[in-house]
Amino acid sequence: MNSITSNWSDIGNQQAICQVSATWESHFVYLKNWTTNLKPEEIKYNLILLHDLGHYGERFSNFISWLKVKNKNIAIFSIDCIGHGLSTGTRGHIDEFETYVSDLQRAFKMINFHDKEVLILGHGMGGLLAIDLYNRYSHQLNFKIHGLILTSFIMKYDQLLLNQNLSNVVSKGFFKRLKIANFFEPNLITNYQEAGIAFAQDPLVVHRPSLGLIKELKEKSQSIYQDAYYLDVPIFVAWSENDHYLNKLGMNYFVKGVKKELLFEKKYSLMRHDLYNERDSQTFFEDLLNWILKYEENNH
Repeated sequence: MNSITSNWSDIGNQQAICQVSATWESHFVYLKNWTTNLKPEEIKYNLILLHDLGHYGERFSNFISWLKVKNKNIAIFSIDCIGHGLSTGTRGHIDEFETYVSDLQRAFKMINFHDKEVLILGHGMGGLLAIDLYNRYSHQLNFKIHGLILTSFIMKYDQLLLNQNLSNVVSKGFFKRLKIANFFEPNLITNYQEAGIAFAQDPLVVHRPSLGLIKELKEKSQSIYQDAYYLDVPIFVAWSENDHYLNKLGMNYFVKGVKKELLFEKKYSLMRHDLYNERDSQTFFEDLLNWILKYEENNH
């Protein structure tokens, strides 16, 4: 693995595994190029993957492996947020949501997108990040966001905290670094038992996020409905009606706010929260790839 500090640039042309860490301020952020074998002339799209709360880039590995077989013209990148995966920082904690966004902006500047279109995929917490990047920070990015893929991204933070008798503590701002009990239960995050066991045993998954992080995500989610009206790019939204952690009413409100001509929504009934690690994930993967191909057909 290459560790680059002040001169990290153009990871899009890195060969071999291309697992690169970059440093700024007081922490490292881990970014991975999953398609180092692609030549610039072969790339049609760049796909940036933003993970869920407690997760990290490798949680998309099943989807990435499938996509690389089905389509060889998409450059794929993933980024581990601070305190997650292979990035440094206090595990599962953040003082301000904007720290994530700031890190992503800096990381994006290190990628050579070869002047090809960029799609951002955000799952769970990553969906909130993707929307924030588009609505509030597009003018600061070194590229244009051409489309958003948002999956299972409006969570029941209030209810989940209430179940652990922690809502009052969060509302008063006490004990921001206090870690809560297991946020995601393996049997509730996926119906696929083997995937649930792997999740529970994964040492890089943050199973106990801080109250401060939950508070930031809860507050960010509250503005998500107004944000829907300002989205002006094609959007693919996917979620499961059997998702224990999802605010389903919130998801329905959100899609009502998106311009109908830009929205494509898919609901699933047999999967749970982690659409990328289910026994039937291929159905979702195919729907997503078909949307990308349809996007290409409509815009070129």
